[in-house]
Amino acid sequence: IAGVLVFLAAVGVAKLLWTHLKFGVVIKSIEFTRFDRIETEVQSGQEWFKAGDLIFYLGDSETFRLVGVSRPEAFRQTCLKARNGYAGTQDALEREAAMAS
Repeated sequence: IAGVLVFLAAVGVAKLLWTHLKFGVVIKSIEFTRFDRIETEVQSGQEWFKAGDLIFYLGDSETFRLVGVSRPEAFRQTCLKARNGYAGTQDALEREAAMAS
């Protein structure tokens, strides 16, 4: 699957969207609040293509899976950085709201 990751943060919704490159159709999406870690798994035949699967977890439960991702470790780091940035912003907004009340 050829795809691209799109980060969307608007109206309190933040998601990772996996879209088809040719048509821009969203194939899969996950909210940043639905995962806290990501693991990579390289299936037979993917190594030659420098590809692998990304498995998203919340606690011990698998919540999302992207298969056949090119350069999965770099992509994993990008997803985690985006999620951590979103979580940090949400924490700061909550602290600010608590101090204002």
